[in-house]
Amino acid sequence: MKRILTLIAAIPLVACSTYADEEAEPADAGQETVVEDTASSDAPSGQREYTDEERKFLDSVNFCQEEAVGGYVGKEASDAMVKEIVEKSGSKSFRVLAPQDAATMDYRTDRVNIMTDENGLIIRVRCG
Repeated sequence: MKRILTLIAAIPLVACSTYADEEAEPADAGQETVVEDTASSDAPSGQREYTDEERKFLDSVNFCQEEAVGGYVGKEASDAMVKEIVEKSGSKSFRVLAPQDAATMDYRTDRVNIMTDENGLIIRVRCG
């Protein structure tokens, strides 16, 4: 009786399993695979250079312009300074984060993050 119940229980498992057909064509057959060599690029490790089309798209969705706010490191994160950073970056939102502050890991193209040290001095400004 146990054997019969075991066989009955195994039937759905066998029905759900799939085996690759040796003669079947891979799903990506006929498509060209492009592998980029990021080691020879001038971009930082793990990053690549974008094509003009990709850059144009990214510029259209990236509201925060990180390059515009790099000069604020070392300054006090006062309300006026934060307002100036937000305006210069073009961001729609912001957050000021001290060393022990909790923060979500979501990436938002319309937000500027202002990281400060224990004394309230800006140590990093980045988008996201």
